[in-house]
Amino acid sequence: MNDPNVYIDHTTERTTKILKIRKTFSRLAIILAREGKKDKAIEVMERCEEIMPFDVFVPGYFDVDFADGWYVAGDSARGDSVLLEIAKVCIQELDFYFSVDTKLFPKIDMETQMSLETLRRVISAAIRKDREDVYLKLEDDFNKYISMYEETY
Repeated sequence: MNDPNVYIDHTTERTTKILKIRKTFSRLAIILAREGKKDKAIEVMERCEEIMPFDVFVPGYFDVDFADGWYVAGDSARGDSVLLEIAKVCIQELDFYFSVDTKLFPKIDMETQMSLETLRRVISAAIRKDREDVYLKLEDDFNKYISMYEETY
């Protein structure tokens, strides 16, 4: 599953999102960390990143909670990295959506809203975890895209 040379089709990708595999690993890591087993929690998080790397399984809406595993395990830098990677994907998607011909906007409205909502969830997670640096990096982008959306629709 983590081999970049293996084609991950839409069904497989969608199934991993529905099953919320990353969230399951994160929940286990949080339980271990709360039991005082932070080393084990970090091992769990690393294992998840090993079997589901972001370059093969692009992170999205359901992966925002994955950052919590890193935060609770005590590795805030890696939690920040997860949130910023998800935000990067959202920003790339939004740049694309707002670059297409305006006649096509109704056809991509749901995708646009999903990217905006995912970016909003990333920012909310950063605020909840007191990660001001992450929030401040994303606040202007989010406001820009919200304005663009409101002007377009």
